[in-house]
Amino acid sequence: METTSAGFSSVDQVNNIANKAPANNTYFAAIPGASNMSWPVTDCGACVKIGSIIATIVDLCPTGSNQNPRCTESNHLDLSTAAFSAAGFGNNGGDPSGSWQFIACPVTGNIQAVPNSVAGNQYYFENAVYPISTVNGQAPSTFGYFTVAPGPLTIVSSAVGQTITGGALPSGGGDTGMQFKPPATCP
Repeated sequence: METTSAGFSSVDQVNNIANKAPANNTYFAAIPGASNMSWPVTDCGACVKIGSIIATIVDLCPTGSNQNPRCTESNHLDLSTAAFSAAGFGNNGGDPSGSWQFIACPVTGNIQAVPNSVAGNQYYFENAVYPISTVNGQAPSTFGYFTVAPGPLTIVSSAVGQTITGGALPSGGGDTGMQFKPPATCP
């Protein structure tokens, strides 16, 4: 996550997420999981509509001691400050729980393979219209990366039953040359 500062405030931005209006790279969310180490990793990269904005799921909502107790509720989302404000909750408070739905991500360009800095052949696949369930037959790790070698790719989204093939994972990551077919109409 990149952080940029302007004056006394800072705005978090995430690369390779939905950023075509009404989405923005400052609109992102964390979703609850069963525990801090067990979460719906296949929701990572999915988009949610909250009021008039679209945010991308990028993390797990913390549920440990002294964390957000609302994160134990299955319909809760923790929103970035920009998403919370843009969705109309602002300084008035409010609770986005239950007032959101999954939708196709309004992304531009192709799916990007971002190397995991921890080990070789581990990649995060970002900037997808739909959440990715497998890459070359491999499910994501508990941390959301896929273990794949550079070369031909088959990417599947079980959320919409789409499979795309024919692109390639460049050595060191980057543009896969692939993208899921977006919906014919806006949800």
